[in-house]
Amino acid sequence: MVELLKTHYTMQYIKYLMLGLYSILFSVSYAQIGGLSASKLGSFSVGVVPNNKIEFEPSFSHFRSKSYWDNDNNKQSIFSTSDSVRNISAMSFRFTYGLWDKMEIGVSVSPDVSMSSWGLRYIVCQQEKLGIAAITGMNIPLGNQTIDKKLRLADNLLSLGIGGVMTYDFSNNFSADFTAQYQFRLEETSHHDKNAMFFNLDFGYYILNHQLQFASGIAYRTVQDIQGNHNVFTITPGITVETGEIFIIVLYAPFDIMGKNEVINNGFGFALTLLFN
Repeated sequence: MVELLKTHYTMQYIKYLMLGLYSILFSVSYAQIGGLSASKLGSFSVGVVPNNKIEFEPSFSHFRSKSYWDNDNNKQSIFSTSDSVRNISAMSFRFTYGLWDKMEIGVSVSPDVSMSSWGLRYIVCQQEKLGIAAITGMNIPLGNQTIDKKLRLADNLLSLGIGGVMTYDFSNNFSADFTAQYQFRLEETSHHDKNAMFFNLDFGYYILNHQLQFASGIAYRTVQDIQGNHNVFTITPGITVETGEIFIIVLYAPFDIMGKNEVINNGFGFALTLLFN
């Protein structure tokens, strides 16, 4: 009887844990400040979209997962058999507009327009090698389904974010971008999500007269909820192709390497950045 009770509570824990983990996974793209341009992979850069121009970027991502890290950072299988896998695919669209020479505003939306992520960036200082910018934004759920207001999930509640960006040019071809973000919610979720922090560090090196960039990114995110602390480190190799004057192709492959109470994801993504007058 005791063993049955232990099994029951273990299964209940896993059930709520996985619900929380996938809720975080589905909303992570919109948990951070969105709508802003980037020069590499996961981190924003200091540079903004040119004045009175619009940048449009459709993107696609795909993730596969078979295991997760438990509360002791140990790797556990999600499924009872080894032949099962969880596939998650998503698309988003970003629109960014350049205001003056030091500011841009933008929005990222899901294909069904159920979620929107708004952002604003202002260049605080720009020197020869070092640049610093401030960013802020909010995630506004627009809704495209029937919502039970009693179940307050992360992807149907308003959240705000602030942060900073730093770009350093080691040379004409080699540079680094760093972004730090702090997110807070105006209303507590059913999973008791607390404030979250996101950190991204990208390095990029250009070859072929700035037409091809080899990039790599390191990301860390942490959030507190009813299961405890969630955190994950992700590394992302990728490339950007910039052979045209008005478009950039971005290819990347994120891999989770360390974490706690998080699903372990491996995947790939694609983005096409277009600039219009």
